[in-house]
Amino acid sequence: MPTKTSPHVYWFTGIPGTRVRIALTKLAENLKKQGHDVQIVSIEDQLIANYAKRESSNATKEKEHLLHLKKVGGFKTLLEEPRSLIQDLWSNAAKSCCNEIKSAVRKKKYVFLTFHATYYADKFGDMYSPVDIKEIEKFPAPSKVITFIDDVYDIATRLREEGNVFSNRPMGGYDSVKAALRDLLTILEWRSTELTVSSLLADLVGGQHFLLAVKHPVLSASRLVLGKGIPVYVSHSISESRRH
Repeated sequence: MPTKTSPHVYWFTGIPGTRVRIALTKLAENLKKQGHDVQIVSIEDQLIANYAKRESSNATKEKEHLLHLKKVGGFKTLLEEPRSLIQDLWSNAAKSCCNEIKSAVRKKKYVFLTFHATYYADKFGDMYSPVDIKEIEKFPAPSKVITFIDDVYDIATRLREEGNVFSNRPMGGYDSVKAALRDLLTILEWRSTELTVSSLLADLVGGQHFLLAVKHPVLSASRLVLGKGIPVYVSHSISESRRH
C-alpha cells in the first residue's frame, strides 16, 4: 500500500454518460491558463488500444479496429466480452498507465488519471468493478479521488443515443415506459456503486474522496484540485427553499 500521496496526482471516476472526459478537458485547460502543466491519462483509452491489438492480425487491421472501438458504441461492444477478459485487459492497461503517470510525475506535471470504477454489460445485466487492486497499489498515490456525477435523467438521455448502452430500447408504447424506468433504476444503482468503489479506492491508497457535479463551474473543480478554500458539500431541499 502506498505510504504517502503524490500532491499533483488526481484520480477521476464517474459512470458513462456523465461526460467525465469533457469535464476533465475543461479543468485541464483552466489549470493550464494558471501556468500548470497537465497530463490526462485514461485507463479506458489504453484498454481499448490493447483490445484492438489483441483482436487484429496486423498493424493495419489494428488501426481500423481501434478507430471502430473509439466510435460511439465501440466500448459497449467490448463489454460484451467475458468479464474475465475485460479484467485482464484492465490490468494490462493499468500497468501501461502506471508507467505513464510515473514519467509525468518526474516531470512535475499535474496528472489526471481517469477510469470508470464500475462497468455495466447491458447484454448480461452484469455490473462489476474491473479494478485490479494489486496494480492500483503500484500507482503513485493520488492526493484526491474525485467522482463526477450528473442528473440521472441527463445520463439516461445520453446513454439512449445511437450506439450507447441503452440504445436498443423500444421507442414507443408501454414497453418503452417500463424500459425507461428500469434504466433509471439501473443508473441510480450504477452511480451509487461507482461512488462506493471510488471511496473504497481512496481509502485504500490514502487519498481523500470528493463528489463533484459536472454542472458546477469549472472553477469549483480547479479550486478543489489546487487546494484553495475549504470544500463543503451542502445538501438541502430545493423545493422548500424556493417556497420561502
